[in-house]
Amino acid sequence: MHQFATRLRDSRFDSGDGETDVTQSENPYSPPTFGFELVPSSEPRQVSSGAQLLVGAILGAASFLVAMAFIPASVDSPMTYDLILANNLGFIYPPLLGLWAGWVRRSMFWGIFGCFAGLLIGLAYYALCGTDFLAVMVVFPCLLGGATSVLLGTKHDSWLNGIAERFIWGLIAGFVLGFTYMFALMITYPFFSPIIARGKTISDHSTGMWFAGTFAMTLSSALYLLLFHWSAGLNDHRRHETTNTNEPTSPEILSKENPPHPPGIS
Repeated sequence: MHQFATRLRDSRFDSGDGETDVTQSENPYSPPTFGFELVPSSEPRQVSSGAQLLVGAILGAASFLVAMAFIPASVDSPMTYDLILANNLGFIYPPLLGLWAGWVRRSMFWGIFGCFAGLLIGLAYYALCGTDFLAVMVVFPCLLGGATSVLLGTKHDSWLNGIAERFIWGLIAGFVLGFTYMFALMITYPFFSPIIARGKTISDHSTGMWFAGTFAMTLSSALYLLLFHWSAGLNDHRRHETTNTNEPTSPEILSKENPPHPPGIS
């Protein structure tokens, strides 16, 4: 049986162009592969940390500007203005994040699923939004960040493996998104809308949000996408590379690389 498995592992066939191709994986006992897999077996694209920050900044800025553009001119108060902005962001930013995750995973299926999951997250955000802006900007992004990492998470063995870990890391990523946005907005907003003590009009508030809000969302989204890659497992190739470099070589491989010498030959 062992000899048959060894021959099966090393079996090759001629592709017709003079080259031989491996027909089986290195492990003869590995399960068969199929044309459609819920979790793709291919490695995610290797996106550098700098590229993740850049793409995150672009996604954040684009989402915020589009969300601002869809705020109706008939808004009567800054509070209503901010709630509509938050709702618009909830329907724009998560689907873009889902499309990005699908591209990283080399899967059109996951891109479509990510866009659909983003819309569901937007609906949940719309339902949860209230008048407590601390919850709108920090608490809800934490919960929805955890849900995003779970829904769009990728694992090499099973999508179900590591759900708790992905959710916890997603909570942290969502907290960074919400807290960074709130902190950056509080610091930069007075510079663009300084009329605070006397009260501000919708026009003043809108001017402040166009500039300060765009900056805050750009910064927070850049940091979030970097953490999202880790929380959702999109950087698994780095973990596997580290693990493979630390794995000891099996005796079988050592025996093939360094075959024993016959007695009396050094």
